[in-house]
Amino acid sequence: MFAEINKEAINTLPFSIHTLGESKKQNAISRPNGFDHHHLIWVTDGSGIFDVNGNVFTLEKGEGLFMRNGIPHSYGGDGISTMWFTFTLNDSVLDYMGVGDYLIFSAPDNLSSEVLQLMAFANGNSNPLTRSAAGYSFITDFFTKVLSSKISVSDKVLDILERRYSEALSLDDIADELGTDRYSLCRVFKSEKDSTVMDELFKIRISKAKRFLKMSDDNVADIGMMCGFENPCYFIKRFREAVGCTPAQYRKRN
Repeated sequence: MFAEINKEAINTLPFSIHTLGESKKQNAISRPNGFDHHHLIWVTDGSGIFDVNGNVFTLEKGEGLFMRNGIPHSYGGDGISTMWFTFTLNDSVLDYMGVGDYLIFSAPDNLSSEVLQLMAFANGNSNPLTRSAAGYSFITDFFTKVLSSKISVSDKVLDILERRYSEALSLDDIADELGTDRYSLCRVFKSEKDSTVMDELFKIRISKAKRFLKMSDDNVADIGMMCGFENPCYFIKRFREAVGCTPAQYRKRN
């Protein structure tokens, strides 16, 4: 395992490795407030149940998950082994690459061996600057491989929702961007995700609203508008239904 002990490097460099490691017997993890750093984890043996911001799915050997910092999640399973890579990177870089709050992926060939090599380098004759350069090269290459691989219809839809959640977005708008019709879109999405497009859009909007409420001083009405809710009263009503309290109460508690 490697863990960066130079806190100044983590706080000041544009990219910094936080930890690299593997677990032959992964303990159950629960982080209701997310992790402090961006988190890449993949299954090297067995399978596990993952819950990311209320979305529950199973990952098998060779499958993995990327999560931005601060995204609530939990995972675990009997006999599951994992490898992980946590790091700091400006959100604008992830936005530029089109990476949302989380991303499920099939592990590229040699991912584990490349991380083991990076771990050996980090634990060897390296310093924060050389580790930063090597880690940034690794992570950009990783996302290039993953994002250029075949993407399912549902993943394409989720990417659109992540990019356009603030708009008055309709099923026809999404179908037009994908070059299909709304009926085919809904049928395929439902078969792949066992959820509806609009339900997923609502989850994303509420998730973004919660982050804005915690991280900004904007008023509730403006945050509702930023998250695609044109009517402040409707925003408060739907937020209370989803979270169990009003936006103002949520901000006060967090």
